[in-house]
Amino acid sequence: VVACGKKAIGYYTYRRVEPVLAFAGQSADPTVEEADEIAAYAVDAYANGSIDEVIVVYNHAKNSAEQQLREELLLPVDTSAFEAAKAETADESAGENLDQLLPAYVRTTLYHALIDSAAAEQGARRNAMMSATENATEMVNTLTRLYNRVRQGAITTEISEIVGGAAALED
Repeated sequence: VVACGKKAIGYYTYRRVEPVLAFAGQSADPTVEEADEIAAYAVDAYANGSIDEVIVVYNHAKNSAEQQLREELLLPVDTSAFEAAKAETADESAGENLDQLLPAYVRTTLYHALIDSAAAEQGARRNAMMSATENATEMVNTLTRLYNRVRQGAITTEISEIVGGAAALED
């Protein structure tokens, strides 16, 4: 498990799963270096056989109001079409190209997932702030009406007392 963000780290740590890599405090502003480090680990571990597959799980920013959880298989890559083309051409450079393109593909896909997740987080924050603002505005309106009713009642009571006192003096 590679965990990006305090929530992910906390989730796995609570369940006694120690992430092999953990990145905290960068989820709102992910870097290419972070994606490079994750990609280097994933490609190396996959190449030496210590892991069988790489799955990326992240929040996708569908639009400004909605986020979706996505799960994508990153490795192994379906290279059947590439292998067929390589066999037809019998070109040794094709294998070298794949060796160079695979880490770039993994790094780019991971960086995309980090950026997309950051955008989803900002959308969720925006929605939370908009909801909090609407709730605060409603609360202010309710309290203003209550204050005005209480003040109006106090004024009416004072006027009644003054009128009652004036009437008592006339008698």
